[in-house]
Formats: sequence, C-alpha cells, structure tokens
Amino acid sequence: MRVSYFFSVLIALSFIGIAIATEVITTTTTTTTTTNDNNNEIKLHVYHKQGADYKKRGEIVGLPQTPSYIATTQDNTIELNSPLYQIKIRDETTDRVILSSVKACQLVNSDWNDEFRIHLDDEKKVYHVDYYAEGDTCESNIELPYKGESKFVSKVFIERPAAGPKPFLGQSGGSKSSQSQTQAKQQGGKEKSEDEMPIEEEKTFFQKYWYLVVGGGLLLVNLMNAPSESSAPRR
Repeated sequence: MRVSYFFSVLIALSFIGIAIATEVITTTTTTTTTTNDNNNEIKLHVYHKQGADYKKRGEIVGLPQTPSYIATTQDNTIELNSPLYQIKIRDETTDRVILSSVKACQLVNSDWNDEFRIHLDDEKKVYHVDYYAEGDTCESNIELPYKGESKFVSKVFIERPAAGPKPFLGQSGGSKSSQSQTQAKQQGGKEKSEDEMPIEEEKTFFQKYWYLVVGGGLLLVNLMNAPSESSAPRR
C-alpha cells in the first residue's frame, strides 16, 4: 500500500510539473523571439569625402524601428575640394554601398543641419537612402578649397512602402460615383469590424493549466483519505 501511495503522489506531482514546464517553455520562446528581433537591427555606416579619401563620420542605428544618428568622431574639421559634399553609406547587413551628395553651400548655409531619408522595402530592408541639407538655398558660394569647423545635427526619417489602391471589379457601364460609394461602404464596414474586434487578454498560469492542477489536487486528496492497511477490517 505504501508503494502504491508513493507512486500515486509522484503521478499527481507530475501533473503539476508538466504545467509548470509548459509555462517555462512558453516564456522562453517569447524571450527568444524578442532577442531575435533585436538581432535583426540594421546599422548604416556613414562616411564623407575629406580631400581624396572617405572618412567615417557616424552611424545610423535602430533601424527599422526607431533610427537615430550617432557621431563616431570628435574631429569637427572639414575639408571640401568640390562644390558638392559627398557621402557614402554602407549597410552593415548586406555590405551594400550607397553614394549621395548635396551642394556644399547648402550645407554651410544650413549650419551643418542635414537629414537622411531611409527607404525600406516590404521586408524592412534598406534599398535606398536620400540625403539632404536642411535648407536648399545658397546665399553665397563658398571658396574652394574650403576648410572649417562643422558640427553636424542630423535627423533620420523612414520611408516605408505604401500599399497601392486595389482595383474595383464592377460591372461594365457602371457609373464611377456608384463604384466609389460601394468602395467607401466596403472600407467603412471593414474598419468597423476591425474596431469592434475584442482584444483577447493574456491568460494566467492557472487559467491555462487549471485542469492539470485540479486533477493533481483531487488525486492527492483521495490518496490522503484512503484507509491505511492497519485500519482495514480483519477477517
């Protein structure tokens, strides 16, 4: 009887252990997914032409979610031998290089305020970068070669692909206004159904595995109330 009782206790504890192990595996999977998302972060290295060579001036990090520009050099000296300020951007993920330029006078008149517009494709990968000075006017041309102090204030924007309008397959000869009204009704009904969709709350541990815990608890109670061999009637 003692062996059977001990074996039954192990079975009850196994029910509870399975529930706990399942919860741990679920939590681990969620953590791994978050880590993989962080590992997919894109970094762009920014170089600018100084004299005859390209020198690194900073990095664009945080793509594709919240990008920002970080300067990687404390040297604010800039040398320009061309009326164009030329930059080179290298994608660390694909090793692809993108070249761009702006008028040097625009950058000087903008007090070295510039912006990067990062174009992403459907897979959230960089396929093009536009580079602009904050202002597009040149009040006065700069004398070349130019050498001075610069302190870049750079802004980064993301350009995501926009879904194009879907064609409306109506009957031939139908009026344009009726087709537009039908499209508006369809879109309105879709938005309403999406707004009314209830948000499912995350279940707690006991809500997920109550049947295992209850089963194990009932088994333990029955075993505790079972008569022992000493109290059993003798014949």
